[in-house]
Amino acid sequence: MPLLCFEKRRSPVGHEGAEGNDDDDIYTSIWQDIPDSILLHVFSFLEVPDLGHVAQTCKTWHRVSLDESLWKVLLHSKLDVNNVPLADGKVTWYEEVKRVYHHVPTLLTEILTEHTDEVLHVSFSHNGQLFSTTSKDATLKVWKVGYPTQLLYSKDFRDSLSWDFTQFSSFNESDTMVLVSSVKSTHAMDRRGYMAILSLVHDFEVLRVVTMDPSQLFGAWLDDTTFLGGSLEISLDRFATTVQIQAHEVPEIFSPLPLRPSSPVVEESMGRPLFTFSSETASLIKFLTVANVTNNKSLISKNGENNRKMEPNSTVEESNSGNSSVLDLRMNIDPTIPDNSASGGISITRPSFESACDENIVISNLDARETVSPILCEHCGNSIKHKTCTCYKWNDSHTSNTSLPGDYKRPSTLPLSGIPPDNFGAKCKKKISSDNVERNLILVTGEFAVALHQIGFKNVPPYARESVLARGATPMDADNPDAFMVVNYSNNDVHIVNSQQQMDTPDHLIDLFGHVTGLCLTPDQRYLFINCRPWVGTIDRSDPWATPDLSSDIEIRIIDLHTLKDLGVRYKGHKGFSPPNMCCFVFLDVSHDYVASGSEDAKGYLWDRHYNSLLTKYEHEEGVVNAVGFSPSNQEYLVTVSDDKTIKVWRSQSEVNRLNINMACDQ
Repeated sequence: MPLLCFEKRRSPVGHEGAEGNDDDDIYTSIWQDIPDSILLHVFSFLEVPDLGHVAQTCKTWHRVSLDESLWKVLLHSKLDVNNVPLADGKVTWYEEVKRVYHHVPTLLTEILTEHTDEVLHVSFSHNGQLFSTTSKDATLKVWKVGYPTQLLYSKDFRDSLSWDFTQFSSFNESDTMVLVSSVKSTHAMDRRGYMAILSLVHDFEVLRVVTMDPSQLFGAWLDDTTFLGGSLEISLDRFATTVQIQAHEVPEIFSPLPLRPSSPVVEESMGRPLFTFSSETASLIKFLTVANVTNNKSLISKNGENNRKMEPNSTVEESNSGNSSVLDLRMNIDPTIPDNSASGGISITRPSFESACDENIVISNLDARETVSPILCEHCGNSIKHKTCTCYKWNDSHTSNTSLPGDYKRPSTLPLSGIPPDNFGAKCKKKISSDNVERNLILVTGEFAVALHQIGFKNVPPYARESVLARGATPMDADNPDAFMVVNYSNNDVHIVNSQQQMDTPDHLIDLFGHVTGLCLTPDQRYLFINCRPWVGTIDRSDPWATPDLSSDIEIRIIDLHTLKDLGVRYKGHKGFSPPNMCCFVFLDVSHDYVASGSEDAKGYLWDRHYNSLLTKYEHEEGVVNAVGFSPSNQEYLVTVSDDKTIKVWRSQSEVNRLNINMACDQ
């Protein structure tokens, strides 16, 4: 209806001859008497800016313009969805429309061109103040978030260590160090991986350099001062590979560094072994990731079925535990408890102290290789079971309620009598550090030599990180039929190993039936988001050397780490064109409200995490957008990196307004 309807008219109660009125009768607008339902219908044809204008017209229009039904329709129209309920944790449709229109990082505010070759990865510090980038120019650069973005550090590893390129980086938990992984080719048939740790406290000083194979492990932080790498062995007699996951310690970074040569010596020695995985199909392990399961319960299988193998047609392996939440990933540290599954399990009660350490732990059907988690002192975090805790001394009465299966006899040395030491109070005030929590190792593997299609999980409890010993191969004679020759890819050492050496397997496997090209954890580490290119056509799973054809459409899938189930949610739109035998990594990232990913079609993609709707595409020049990254402290700040050698910074309209960025001048 045209605005001419706002012309004044004579009120019906003030017409000529009406009692009590004169020529100065009241004038009103016909719009004030229109029912709300008609106004709502009219307003439903307006866009967001128009609704903002009509809301300023009068009190009636302002009230009607805030009706939730209008904003629900607007959001559904904007996101191109139907009958979607308001997301959990959201209050109003109005606020959701406001978020989608004003708080999504869609505006290109900066283009950084300091890299001289393809940019392969971006990673943010946990506090969101820094981000690092790696590139085929073999540099690691650290940037300070702000406007404009500042280059804080840059290290050229081609000059110092002859690396071909840097491929991945990650900050430790306290944001005081950064890990960078790389690839170096000594000749056409010898491509090896390396990791370096650099200090952000000591002016980007290189603290350690170690070899890492396969290089696609990338490396990961186990805790604030321990990082993970690997060592690869390849059998010369058969097509078998062995990958050993190793832990490396970093020196105390807050103490003065000793004098050292300008070029650090590469350490060829092995790290501390955590797990050893072997594959008869020569498939490898890629993309180590560590999840902190502090707030989760450790999944203990009902029937003691550890290291189970997936059925070929199973999409997700179901847990046997009805009330457990995450992963049954026990370590093999106490082989003294015999196999007595008929006993129905072991009930172990914590010793009763004045500090009320009386929580019960029930474990079912332990065998000779499995045991309960150690009983940790609530005050100092040390093991009570293994008597490394000095807060208390044992008393015979503390073990009176402990039941053990069969004829198992307690060691006579276990109960110790005594009273708490004099420094009891001081030790009990010690705060348990973040290292005294169980963490999960997540890795990508598979049964094919090339197509890695499975997600594996393995727990790394805190006591395992402290007490695990190196598991070397048993010396064997070359004439022994059970021995075979291997080459250690990390140091080119050829030696003989025992085929019966102890090997680990993932405690849980999820088959994705497609090639995994990237994964990331949500900020709360509850969910695992995975980039996957599904298989197409007929797959011969009996042939380990088969290379399944891959779809050009990438899917983002979600695994709930509390249940280890695929949620069935799919984010689609991004592309993968590389051949199956050299499938590229396409990194993704997740914030509270958004999901973003790179793509091989020279674009980045952004979805709404709650409504699964594609919000925008980030344009780059020809090539692959290799990675994206949200600032952990501000999801309205996103970085994309690409083969076009650029780093692009994207901000929301709200951020542009807050920073007073003149977009006309910046374009």
